[in-house]
Amino acid sequence: MPVGLIALAAFGLAASAALAQPAPPVKQLPPGFTVVPSPSQPWLPPVMMAAVKPNTTKPVIAVDADVHISFTWQPSPGFARVVEMMAAAPEDPASGDLIKDEPAGKSRLKGGVLTVRKHTVVAVGSSGPPWVTYSGIWVAAVDGGMLTISVSNYAGPKADIQPWIDALIPARPPK
Repeated sequence: MPVGLIALAAFGLAASAALAQPAPPVKQLPPGFTVVPSPSQPWLPPVMMAAVKPNTTKPVIAVDADVHISFTWQPSPGFARVVEMMAAAPEDPASGDLIKDEPAGKSRLKGGVLTVRKHTVVAVGSSGPPWVTYSGIWVAAVDGGMLTISVSNYAGPKADIQPWIDALIPARPPK
């Protein structure tokens, strides 16, 4: 590898480390959530905080029965432009048959974009009702990077997701 590329990579890592990362909002977790260890995967941004709680509705099929919340941040200079493009873009259309994924709303929220999806899982050979959950993801440009707060696998009212995410958004305005 050329020395110039090594120096450029080292400079990039040093610049990334110099950015102030937002602190995970452990004290603002919604009631009932517990922080859990979250192993980082090399192809994903590092999860700074992950939390779970049991759904009040129990699935009739073999699936993960917990609601998940995660809080991640990664350096991404210029991400504010990406947020603007996300806000302007239409929601992805519905897709899938046995696992149907469909739009459930997109809105601006505290300098970022919140996208909510509805997921319906039909159990083949089951006469029981399908397992319906919601997921929401909020992304914003914060402190020279991309901050993502997500809720997934929630088997309750869609309206509960926004207040949970809202409680975890840093108090200072996104930059």
